[in-house]
Amino acid sequence: MNKRDLKNKRGISAIVATLIIILLVIVSAGIIWVVIRNVVQSGAEQVEFGQKCLEVNLEYVSVTKIGIVGCGAPGTGYSITLRRSSGGDEIAGVVVVLLDEEDSSEPEEFGEIGELETKTEEICVYDISNANKIEYTAYFEDAAGKPVYCQTNEREFG
Repeated sequence: MNKRDLKNKRGISAIVATLIIILLVIVSAGIIWVVIRNVVQSGAEQVEFGQKCLEVNLEYVSVTKIGIVGCGAPGTGYSITLRRSSGGDEIAGVVVVLLDEEDSSEPEEFGEIGELETKTEEICVYDISNANKIEYTAYFEDAAGKPVYCQTNEREFG
């Protein structure tokens, strides 16, 4: 082996090492880009739902205790009326929770309320019997079908 062949091998080694480094940088940049893109898209979706929630105007109308009619012996029935003003996109639904001085009911699905609609639902609660406060929350569904809840509204009654 002569000196000329040894110089050629060293030249090829430097080129291979440079190509490997360039390849590692490109792969690293790709991985970082995927992570950053997912974070940005997630943040953009949250901003979009936040804007939608601001446009939904849901109002309390009334809550009336209707006793145990149709609820069974341990339950208490309540007739709840909510109204939605104009504006905003179609919501996926509303969840309500009734509260007394010490406890709260399980969240109950109230259903959808369209724009300019007033809706009354009767729900049965088994956790409390003398509710004096209602919490109601509109929600949308994300691309995966999971609920994205808006700000909870609270109102005392009775």
